[in-house]
Amino acid sequence: MELIAADGAVAPVYRSRVAAAPWRRGGEARQRAERERRVVALVAQLRGTLLQRLMRMLRSREDAEDVLQEACLKLLRVDDLWAADHHARAFFIKIATNLARDALRRRKSHFSDAHIEFGTLELVHPEPLPEDQLDHQLARERVNRVMQSLSARHQSVLMLHMAETLSYRAIAVRLGVSTKTIERDMAVVKSLLFKPSP
Repeated sequence: MELIAADGAVAPVYRSRVAAAPWRRGGEARQRAERERRVVALVAQLRGTLLQRLMRMLRSREDAEDVLQEACLKLLRVDDLWAADHHARAFFIKIATNLARDALRRRKSHFSDAHIEFGTLELVHPEPLPEDQLDHQLARERVNRVMQSLSARHQSVLMLHMAETLSYRAIAVRLGVSTKTIERDMAVVKSLLFKPSP
């Protein structure tokens, strides 16, 4: 079809898509509204039963409701759900069940990342073992014997270093001596403490 303009020029005339669009949009809107109505009716019919099933699978009402919501959204996206070869009820149950299984797999993989092998655990009892108690007792007795054999200054140096965890320099400042003197005193104390027993 051609259109002859006032100046005599010939221009082709095409059926405007814009002019046809409102009619098509109205039909699509009606189809979408009908699909949504059917989905809402199906969800209302199956919601209670399906929610119970999902709660048994996921062991959480909140997770079950999330999965059910996601299944409803997926169901709305299926155009030919109501065609003769589809059974909407079975399809909806299958979607929801598959989504629940996916959620369980994600949960399991999340927990497997945090899994610790039993053999790698170091289980510690709050009370020391009898052999550790004996070792500590022997070590205390040895320190007591060495402390009795030390001079007063050596005892002070050892107590400041061990009990108050002061550095050699801090001990030297406190006792008013040089750091070298404290180093020599600690060398004497260590030689007595770590000398093999007779």
